[in-house]
This record gives sequence, C-alpha cells and structure tokens, in this order.
Amino acid sequence: MPNPRQPSSIDSRTRWERLPYHRQFALAREVVERRRSEWLKRYSGLQSVGFGIRHTKRKRLEDAALGILFVVTQKGKPGRGGPLPVEVRARVRTRTGFITVAIPTDVIEGGVVEFQAAFASCDAAGTALVYGNACCPLATTPGGSADFLLGCHHVFLASDGNPGLSPGPVAYVSYNGVRIGEIAASGGMNPGSPPTDYSNDAALTYIDDDSARSALASYWAQWSPTNIARKSLTIPADGSHALYADGAFITAKFIGSFLGEPIPVDGSQSILIPEALVYDADTREGTSGSAFIDQDTGVVLGMHIARMPSTSTPAPWVGVAEPLWQLTSATGPFGRELYLGTIYAPASKHRK
Repeated sequence: MPNPRQPSSIDSRTRWERLPYHRQFALAREVVERRRSEWLKRYSGLQSVGFGIRHTKRKRLEDAALGILFVVTQKGKPGRGGPLPVEVRARVRTRTGFITVAIPTDVIEGGVVEFQAAFASCDAAGTALVYGNACCPLATTPGGSADFLLGCHHVFLASDGNPGLSPGPVAYVSYNGVRIGEIAASGGMNPGSPPTDYSNDAALTYIDDDSARSALASYWAQWSPTNIARKSLTIPADGSHALYADGAFITAKFIGSFLGEPIPVDGSQSILIPEALVYDADTREGTSGSAFIDQDTGVVLGMHIARMPSTSTPAPWVGVAEPLWQLTSATGPFGRELYLGTIYAPASKHRK
C-alpha cells in the first residue's frame, strides 16, 4: 500500500488538473459521499469532510485547486488513525476506458458559527455551521405526505456563503435542536468567473419522522402554503408578495423575471441560474431559503437565494429567488416531478 503522505506522480496530478471544473466537482463530491463515514471513523479529531476550494476570509485563494476538505478540531494535533492523506486517488471513466487521478486535499480548523436563524446545517458532531430558512415541504405525489424539505444548497450543505465550496456537505439538518433529516439531493453548482454552466442553489433533505414533522409544523404555524407554482406564470408587479422567513413576513415588491441571470456569491465569483425572480425586499444574511410567496393566494412562487446590488432598478439592492417551476420539474436539478407536500402534527412522540 502506498504511503498516504507520499505525493502522487506528476501524471496523476496533471490528469486531475486537466479535468473540466464540473467533472472535478462531481467526482470530488462522489468520493466524499462514498468515503466520508470511513474517514470519520478512522481519524480522531476529524469533525467533517467536504469538497471545494479553499477560502480565506470568504475570499477564494488564487492558487487553490478544487479538492477534498478535512475539517479538524485542531490543526497539527496528531491523533488516532495517523496523518490525513494529502491526496485521494480515484478512477475516472473516459471515452477509451479509465484513468487514475489524484484529488488534492486540504485541512481546515473547524469553528462554530452562531445559530442565528431557523435552520442550521450540522456536521456529524452536531455543531452548527451555517444558518438560513426553509422554503416548503415537497412530495413525489400530488397531495401526498411530504417526503422532502426544500432549502438552499448553500444553507443545507454548509458552504459558508459560497455554494458548493468550503466546508462541504453535512450529515443532517436541524431546527431548534430537532433533527429534520439527511440531505437527499442537491442542485449542481458551478461557481466561476464568469460562470459557464447553469447552476441551482437548491437542496432537498429527507424528513425523518414524526418529531421532524411536528417541528416543521411549528415553523409554518403563522402561514401554510396552499400550493407551489409548478408551471411558469406571469407575476403581476402590482400584486401582494412577501418572503416568509423566521416565522414572519417581509414585504417584497416584485420587479421582474430574468433568464440566465448571473448571481454573485463572493467578489468576482458568480453562479448562473436558469431564471431569476427579482424583487425589492429588506433581506439580510439568514433569509436564504425562505419562500417567495403570493400573499393573496398562498402560492409559493420561488425560493429566496441571494441579495445583490442592482444598477438597473430603482432599488440599490434586490432580492433574488429561483422559481419553483424550475426547481420542481422533471428537468430541474432533482430530476423528478415534485408537489407541495402535507405536514401534519403527530399524536405520538419521536419514533426510534
């Protein structure tokens, strides 16, 4: 067996560097999802395992390569399992067969971000990493009991404001100390400058059990969605719209719908989403993932993902949502038809 601290050959490193970004992203994610539990059991002091690009003070390092990120309790403190690998080898299918690539790794010292809003992504140890809201419960059959909770990729996957980047996927989502469920699926992200592929800042998490449903029912206690917009529609600018965030309503004056909109995530980086619903609303950090709604009908029109500066509207800052008809169709990021799901308050306590 090769020494895990021994650097790979130039060839296998070069092969990784030559892969397109979207293939690097997909492969790193696949490896992390497959081997995460193994690494957490093997190495003491390892809090979480993710994938992405190293940042310092929310700024992407110029020479950083996309790879696997190990979040540890304390850097430089040896523990059980030996040193973490400096690279992870993986096989990649090509037109002529398979090649071996060396995925680089990086070590990040873990920290705790204050739990400021309704939903928080958690690592295996239950440490809150990011904060945000949830959009709506979804089901795979019309009128069925909810299977999933829809939220932002950058909230549910703990990416610290940079979708798909540090520190990467998490074990589960919680609300006020109640575990909601594990991540079920997420939209592919392609941060770049400029972005070249369409992205979706969206993720689904499985709803675990009755205790999770009871917690979610309390979250929507002030308002219950009547439906979701599953087909593209014209939204009147003079309608009554709002964001439902943290159990309260934030007035949102609708401005317009824009196709192929680049959304900045940090500095010069951005993602390109297929369609953006833009509105003037008093949003803040932690509003991400909230439902953009038609207050007259109770229909969820979109999911709020960002606040960005605007030079082409009367408002200096605007809110941006991805429309539900983009997120819930069979051609959307989750590859299935989704419908508004029913959340009920259970009569029994948490099932084991």
